[in-house]
Amino acid sequence: MSTLCVTPNVALDRTLVVPRFAIGGVSRSESVRISIGGKGVNVARTLSSLGQPNHSAGLLGGETGALASRLADAEGLSASWTPIARPTRTCVIILADGLGASVINEPGPLISEDEWSQFIANVGILSRGRSGVCISGSVPPGSPPDAMRQLIEAARGGQSRRVWIDSSGEPLVDAVAASPFGIKVNANEASAITGQSITDVNGALNAAHTIAELGIRAVALTLGEQGAVLVYDGRAWYARAPEVAVNNPVGSGDSFLAGLIMAYRDGSSPEEALRFASACGTANTLNAEAGRIGAIEVTRLAAEVAVHPMALL
Repeated sequence: MSTLCVTPNVALDRTLVVPRFAIGGVSRSESVRISIGGKGVNVARTLSSLGQPNHSAGLLGGETGALASRLADAEGLSASWTPIARPTRTCVIILADGLGASVINEPGPLISEDEWSQFIANVGILSRGRSGVCISGSVPPGSPPDAMRQLIEAARGGQSRRVWIDSSGEPLVDAVAASPFGIKVNANEASAITGQSITDVNGALNAAHTIAELGIRAVALTLGEQGAVLVYDGRAWYARAPEVAVNNPVGSGDSFLAGLIMAYRDGSSPEEALRFASACGTANTLNAEAGRIGAIEVTRLAAEVAVHPMALL
């Protein structure tokens, strides 16, 4: 069954490869790639790359929004966009030798109350018949304070539909209060929710457990190169992915979430879900474009992911 991937703050991504990037100086780009972006779009792209049915929803406006829509069509991404008056934001990603990826995110277009209401209605309609819904990223300026709660309720539609969240700041706090099925957070995001300092795997485990006790069944906390932890129904696991030569880390958390969604939908055990998600996230780092991963690559990496049960204190 299909997954609905909701991106409230869609972007037009402009990725520049700048081998000798000089901060404060003049640099020359080796290549430029323009694509539709946003965290939910990256989830959808990952699912599509692995042959999994999905549909995207988001807000698009202006010439940048029109271009983003055409680029989504060119990729073969299935989508329904809610039109807005102001132009969709542009985000710049700079890939430089020795510096990794530098990302500059515009805040997004100011939306009206009517545009938001229409978006909520559309999410409710598009969620019907889906195996699950993920809501990823920030919300644009003009969104109501309880924007995430509204989106979660629309996605549920009064059903027991699984809703996954990947956000930050106040939208994440708002989402946790609405008790979605699962969330994916990094260490900084988890610290903001719990007030706990996370410096190692045990700290991550404690923070994930604290969040789970707020009413979230599945809490995945990613730690970059240190791996990830998963707390589900009172049990916990830790995964350490293999070391690889990183090309572009942007979107790896989104690919991780896509893997988690796929595994849970297919009835995998939590241990295997964490293994598969970790492999998807790692596979993403090997490629230049976020979400462009291959099934053979993921299978190979999954065999190298070590997963261990952890005791909750």
